[in-house]
Formats: sequence, structure tokens, C-alpha cells
Amino acid sequence: MRKINVLKPNYYDKFQCIADKCRNSCCQNWDVIITKEEFKRLKRSLQSEEMKKKFADAFYVKEGTFKTNQNYLMKFDENNKCKFLDENNLCKVYQECGFENMFKICQVFPRASSEYMDFHIKHLSIGCEEVLRLFLEEKDGIFFEPPTSDDYDENALRIANSLTLKRRPLLKYYSEIFMMVLAILQFQKFSIYERIVLLGIALEKIKNMEEENHVEEVPQYCNTFLKNLEQPEIQQMYRDFFEKTKQNDKISLANATIYYLNVKPGNLLTSQLLKTVKQRLNIHISVKNNWLAEDEQLKMEIHRQYDFDLEKYVEQKKLFETFLEGKEHLLENMAVNMVLYLRLPCYQLEDIWKIYTKFVIVFNILKVVMIGYTTEDFTEQQWIDCIVDTARNILHNQKYMDWLEETLKKNQSNSLAHLAMLVL
Repeated sequence: MRKINVLKPNYYDKFQCIADKCRNSCCQNWDVIITKEEFKRLKRSLQSEEMKKKFADAFYVKEGTFKTNQNYLMKFDENNKCKFLDENNLCKVYQECGFENMFKICQVFPRASSEYMDFHIKHLSIGCEEVLRLFLEEKDGIFFEPPTSDDYDENALRIANSLTLKRRPLLKYYSEIFMMVLAILQFQKFSIYERIVLLGIALEKIKNMEEENHVEEVPQYCNTFLKNLEQPEIQQMYRDFFEKTKQNDKISLANATIYYLNVKPGNLLTSQLLKTVKQRLNIHISVKNNWLAEDEQLKMEIHRQYDFDLEKYVEQKKLFETFLEGKEHLLENMAVNMVLYLRLPCYQLEDIWKIYTKFVIVFNILKVVMIGYTTEDFTEQQWIDCIVDTARNILHNQKYMDWLEETLKKNQSNSLAHLAMLVL
């Protein structure tokens, strides 16, 4: 098998699935897409009549796929669980048909990797509760082990190849930008919120360099930006800037409501969580239409009005800050992991600023949901449950991510000044 250099974070090899002990099983509450080849392979490997009967009613054809390239979606039972789970929440496909016949997503989750030229970057999803427990342990932050040689991962998402390098010269300097991104997010002389804004300052400059065809200056800029961060006078300059650019709680709360709290949940667990968050933050969403308008297009328009209790939000925020005392590393570890998952700084031909904007909006959603879900006796397990459910419904929901991208195209709220107010 082909070998390739692998870069992976220090927590990667520590991960072990806890199977039936998992409170937030990855075999429930979300879309699982199956290829036609996987479907056929499992069908051929079935042995018992019980499994054949389950298989016959376990899938439906995914909308928008042609018969020649058909994909399937898993059907779940009345408890929103995979039909192939036994009474102990263990996989019957694995037991009867073997690991090799399990669906690819079931084999690899929560593992994921990206391919850049001659190496892979591996990481784990925050949609898994055991990964978040590892984040709790990594108090000194996430760092990457020295590259090792490993088997080529055919499932890795390709960041760049020789063709995309020709079309987008910035990708030649992916490694330099990537290491700068990690260094900024782990520069602990600033809060994690301030570091996210610093990252925006750096990436906005790189975006401008790319637009002006000066990408050859990027490596030097990355190096200079990090050196300047070490200078006391530069640090003070940024602190003065952050002091003037106070976080706007109303904008932060409205943004999270529009981009997530307003979206109809896909399962009961999410529905209960969002209901709790909206109750604790006193968020009220009213829907109005224009049925009386003469214009047919106006009749179809729907307007949503959002009411917030900012005093309640500030109270909840204090509770969350109390919970974070001694656990500040959690937000840093989450941010670093999101960089890996969203393929920040750049992925193929995707605009660098668009990825950063998605990063900030998703981070803000997670922050607001955590704040809204916190109680005076908030536990680490409750924090894990909150993040797992929200991450699955955002990062592992392709419909949602497609909707988010389309929505971002329509609005103009992606300036650095606006994004800074979300997180500072």
C-alpha cells in the first residue's frame, strides 16, 4: 500500500471508542449517507434472516441522486437510532458481517483527514463525546506530533494537487499559513476571542495579497506577523483596538439566532436542547407573512422578528465564565479543531475569507448555545452533550452547511469589524 507523511495532533492516537458506554451514540440523530457500492457490499454479506429483514427496511434513496450513481440514507427507528443496533447499543453489522463490510463512515468516525500534496493532516470530530473528553485532558493545548509515515488514506479530502496549485498559487504556501493560524490561536497572551480576531486581521491581509497577485510575499508576512505578536508595543496596540471594539451582545445573540436557533431541528434531542436555550435566554421568534399583499411575490415572503432579553444573556454569560474557570483551554482546543475540520486557511479554490467567516459564525453559535445551556451547577458532561449535539447539527449536516453558504452570499455582514463584534 502507498505510504504518505502524516501530521496528527497529540490527542489523535489516544482516542478509543467507548461503544455501548457512549451517551451520545454516533448511531443516532443524524443523516448517514451510504454509497451504492457500500449498499451492495453489505447486502451480499448478510447471513441471518433477522438481518436481511432489517436491511430491507433500513434505507431510502437520497434525493437528487441518479440511478447510475445512487446514494442511500439510513432510516432510523422510533427512537432515532440505527436499526442495526442491538439491545446493548452495539453494532450488529460488525458482529455478523465484520468490520470490512461496515459503511465507511461507521468505520472511520470520528476520524477525518485532509491531503495536501505529499502529506495528510489527521484530526477527530467534536461531534464525538470521547473526543471532547480528550480536550478536557489537554490543558496545555493541542500540538502536532512530528510527521510519521503511514498508509495512504483514500478518504482524505484533498486540499491541493498539482492542478489546483497551478490555478491557485496561494496553495503553494498552505503550510506556512496553516502553521501561522495555529500559532495565533494558541498565543495565550490574548483571550481566545481576541486571538480569533487577530487571525482575521492576518487572513484579511493574505486575502488581499492573493487578490493583488502578491502571494510570493505570504511566507514573509506570516513570519513577520508572528514575530510582531511577541513585541510588547504591538500587543498594547492590539489591546487598545480590542478595548474600542467591544463585543456587541445583541449582534452576537441575533447572529446565533438567525443562523442556528431559528432553524427547525431535525431530531427530538436537538429540539429539547434548543428549547432550553431559548427559554433561558428569553428568545422569542415571531413569523409574519404578507398574505394581504397584491403582489404574488410579496405574498410568499416570510419575515421573522426576534426578541431578546440581553440582561438574561449577560447573567447566563457570567455563569458560563464561572464554569470555564480553570478550563479555558476548552475553547482554544475547540477553535483549533474547527480549523482542521473547516480546512482553514484554504481548501482547493474556496475563498479564504469565506472559510474564516464560517469559522467565526460557527464558533459564535457554539458559544451562544453553551451560554444559553449553562446552569449554576453545570457539569462537564452537560457541556459535552451540548457541544456534541450542536456540532453534529452544524458541522456534520451538509444541508445546513449548504444553507449557511447560500445565506452568507446574500448578506453583507462578513466584514472584519462585524465578525469582531461577534466574538470579542
